[in-house]
Parts: sequence; structure tokens; C-alpha cells
Amino acid sequence: MKILSAQQTRDADAYTIAQEPISSLDLMERAASRATERLLSLELGQRYIIFCGKGNNGGDGLVMARLLVEKGLDVTVVVVEHTKEASADFTKNLARLKEIGIETQHMKSVADLTAPEQPSVLIDALLGSGLNRPLEGLLAEVVKILNKMKMLRVAIDIPTGLFADDNSENDLKRVFQAHYTLTFQHPKKAFLNAFTAPLAGKVEVIDIGLTSAFYKNAESHSFFVEPWEISSWYQPRQKFTYKGSYGHAYLLAGNEGKVGAALLSAHAAMRAGCGLLTLNSKPIVQSSLNQRLPEAMFTNRDEGIDWQHFQFDAVGLGPGMGLDLASQELVKQVIQNTSVPRVLDADALTILSQNRTWLYFLDQQTVLTPHVGEFKKLLGVNKLKENYLDQLQEMAQNYGAYILLKDSISTLASPSGQLFFCDFGSPALATAGTGDVLTGILLGLLAQKIPVYKAVLMAVYLHGTAGKLAAEKMGAQESVLASDLVANLGGAFASL
Repeated sequence: MKILSAQQTRDADAYTIAQEPISSLDLMERAASRATERLLSLELGQRYIIFCGKGNNGGDGLVMARLLVEKGLDVTVVVVEHTKEASADFTKNLARLKEIGIETQHMKSVADLTAPEQPSVLIDALLGSGLNRPLEGLLAEVVKILNKMKMLRVAIDIPTGLFADDNSENDLKRVFQAHYTLTFQHPKKAFLNAFTAPLAGKVEVIDIGLTSAFYKNAESHSFFVEPWEISSWYQPRQKFTYKGSYGHAYLLAGNEGKVGAALLSAHAAMRAGCGLLTLNSKPIVQSSLNQRLPEAMFTNRDEGIDWQHFQFDAVGLGPGMGLDLASQELVKQVIQNTSVPRVLDADALTILSQNRTWLYFLDQQTVLTPHVGEFKKLLGVNKLKENYLDQLQEMAQNYGAYILLKDSISTLASPSGQLFFCDFGSPALATAGTGDVLTGILLGLLAQKIPVYKAVLMAVYLHGTAGKLAAEKMGAQESVLASDLVANLGGAFASL
């Protein structure tokens, strides 16, 4: 799914109005109707208080109020008089409310605001996605009060005060803090940035039927990855195949005190479907490998690697391998001597951050998988700025490699400058070893000769889905271990 800018979204509205054709009033009705359907499906409550601005976002709120009342629900409508002017569609929908006997409260100052006596769901329909300067005056005061109210908060299209695209010049303390956001047609860029995404809460994307031709032709370098796309890439195994059909993966992982990282990664690679796996590690790992994963082969790292006869389909390195001089040399050799797809994680990334000139040896067959801490090391900074996604994009282009930034919403940057956002994770993944599992899954997929970017996105999906399945079986996200993800990879594949 393409992610469009705020201006492109307005253009998509205008294009739909002209081409469908449909009036802006009827398009508002359609959008608000679908938002109301989704709101009711969430089953958040029976009482609603809707705060409306005087633009088209407020118009959406008025339509939703009317539809909720028609469903027999208790609705209070508050119009915030932050400006003398009102949009034409807002004015028409306000008149419709009056025609059916729905009274509205008009708020000219915060003194006019009375907190509801009974629990209600608070709907923010104050401002839409066109805002480009921090809130001030009455709207800023209202948002401050709303954020303190002890009730579920739902934003329509975008939380009031949040800029759709770039919030580097915004004051995030003045933004409505939503538990849910019902957004139209596609996620906003602000919902995918680690600094601003928490303000939107759980995002529900609602298709309001904007003309598809506009989206098809619109230019965008940002994409929101959906499960159906991953499913369309999945190729079930064919009858007349054998282990050689699914690739031989080579994993360099583990060291004294970090045997588990190697085992988790190796196990995940085989569960991800590679036909063969060879683990290159320290001798201390071998006995554990034989016991835990007898299907894998082992080679002693201390005996060196014959690069002239290196015939593997994908390479993974980093989990628990150590930071000693021998490990540093090994990372350099892999980068310089292999031409197959390779994934670098954990200690390999730390070594790269300490030897930045090696980054120029990378190519489009390489995937780096840093979490936020490792990404900061690669950047050479102590703290990320709001524009960190621009830095991620620039780094991938400069070094000609794929970079997967692991976070609550993970982002894959491609060498060509595209950004792919994956919202497949869950708090169940916040435990030791899950990164090693992801490395193994990705290695196993790359060994099967799946194109690099598809393998990365599929790995993120399988990893996150396995975490959710594990949490369901354990009964709590807190109880999930990294090894539980490996055990649930079969269910993750089945979901495709």
C-alpha cells in the first residue's frame, strides 16, 4: 500500500470528486459511514462525546454523530468555536443534525467544557491532516484538557495537532493522545515514526473508495506492507522436490557464553525451510547443537574457511559470535569473499560500526538488521532525531544495501531509496533472543532464493506472527520466550 503525503491525499479526494463523480458532501458521508462501522465493530462503549472543529474533519464528526444516534446510542456533540469560518460541508451537516433534533454544544472557551459524568468514548474530530503548525489558542487548551480525561480516546483520520508528514518542527506535547485512530485510505507517515506513532495508538485503516487510478499513478517511496501481500509471495512446496531444492544456509554464530544465540538462529533457519544448514561456530557449541538440532551440520570456526570452495546459497553472521579480533576478521572476510545473499546482525553490526570503511564493501545482496541501539552505533550518534527515517533511507542508498530497522513498527530501507513499513510485531517479541530468531528465519528464506526484499518482509511477518501465536498459547505476552517463536513458525506459515 502506497503512503501518500498530506497534499497527495487532498489531491486524491479532489480526483475522486471529479472522476467518480461524487460531491464532496457525499464523499464525506461515505467516509464517515465507514468510520462509524469500524468504530462500532471495536465495541468500545455505548456513550460517545464527539468534539468537532469547523472544517471537514469536524464535518466527519457530525456525520458520525448522526449515524450513532440513528443506532440508538447516547451521543453528545461539542463544536469548538476556534474560528468564525466553517467549511461548507461542515455547515450542511450541522444543519442536518438540527433537522433531526440533535442539539450541539458550542464551546467558545475552556470554561464552557463540562466533563461527562458517566464513562464515554471521546471522539476527536477537531482538525484533519492539513495542519502544518503547532496548535495554539483555544484548540491547544482543549486538547490539553481532553488528554487528561479518563476515557477511551479515538481520533478521526489523524490526532488533532499531529502533522501528517514531518513533525520535526511540531510541539508533540500539544497533540491529542489517541488510543485508536480511524484513518482514511492509508496510514499517514506520522503513524510509522517511532517518535509520533504512540500518539495515534492502534491505527485502523479505512477504505473510503478513493479512485484507484490516482493511487496507481501517484509517486511514493514509502509503502505500508499488508499480510495479503506476503501471502501472494508465498510458494508452497511442490511434490517433486528434495532438500537441495531449498538451499544450503551457512550460519556463523555463537561463542563461549553465547551458545544459545547460535542454537536459536540455527533452529529458526531450518524451521523457515532451508534444505540444509551448516553452523560455523566454536567447538563448545557442537555438543549442544548435536543434542538440540541433530539435523544441522557443524564446522569448527578455529579451522578457518576455504573461500575458494565456498558453495552455499546464503550466509548469516553475528548472533553471539563475539567481538574479538578473530571475529572482526571473519566479518571482513565474509563481506569481501561472498557474493550470495547475506544477513548481518548483532555482533557483526557492532563490528561494522567500529570499522565503517567496510560498509562500502556491501551490495544489494546484503541485509543489515539493526535494532534501534545498533542503528545509532552505525550512525555514530547517541540519540536519534525525528528525521531518523531519512537517515535510514540515506544509509541504504549510500552503501547499496538493505537495512531493516527493527522496532515496534519495523522499517526496511532499500538501496533504491524505498521504505517498507511492517506493523507485524507485538510486545511478545520484547525478550532476549528474538533478534537471533529473526536472523535465522531470514537466512532460511534467503537460502531458498527468494528475492532479498521479499525475503526480509516475509521474515518480519513470520517472526511477528509466530510471536502472536506463542502469546495466545501461553496466555500472556510476558511469558513468551524466543524459542516459543521457533515452535510457532509452522502456524505462521500456515497463516499464509
